[in-house]
Amino acid sequence: MREWRLFIKAQAASVMATALDFGLTALLAYVGCNYVLATACGALLGALFNCVYNYLLVFRWQKRPRKIIALRYVMTWCCSLLLNTGATFVLTECLTGVSLFLGAKVIAAILVALCWNYPMQRFFVFAEFCRDDVPPSRPKN
Repeated sequence: MREWRLFIKAQAASVMATALDFGLTALLAYVGCNYVLATACGALLGALFNCVYNYLLVFRWQKRPRKIIALRYVMTWCCSLLLNTGATFVLTECLTGVSLFLGAKVIAAILVALCWNYPMQRFFVFAEFCRDDVPPSRPKN
C-alpha cells in the first residue's frame, strides 16, 4: 500500500511538472522557437519543479545529503531529457510531421515518465540508502 501511495504522489508531482513543461514548450513554439529547443527548455523547467517537489513532499528526504540527491537527479534528468527530446523528434519527424509535435511530445512524455523517470527516482535518486525508520541491525552472537 505504501508503494502505491508513493507512486500516486510521484505521478501527481509529475503531472504538475508536465503541465509546466508543456506550457513553456507550447509558449516557446508559439513565439517561433524551434520545437526541439522548446522541448528541451520545457523539460528543464519541469525537472526543476519535479526535483524540488519530490524532495520536499513526495519522498521527504530533507535529512539526506542534498549534493548526492542533486547529482543523482541531474544524471537521471539528463537521460530523461535525451529520451524525451529524442522520442519527440523521432515521433514528430517519422510519424506525425512538425505541425503535430505536441501529440508526439505527449506520447514520449508518458513513455519516459513510466519507464524511466519514476523507477529511477524511486530506486536511484531517492533510494532508501539511509532510512531513519529502520532500526539498526543487532550484532550476531
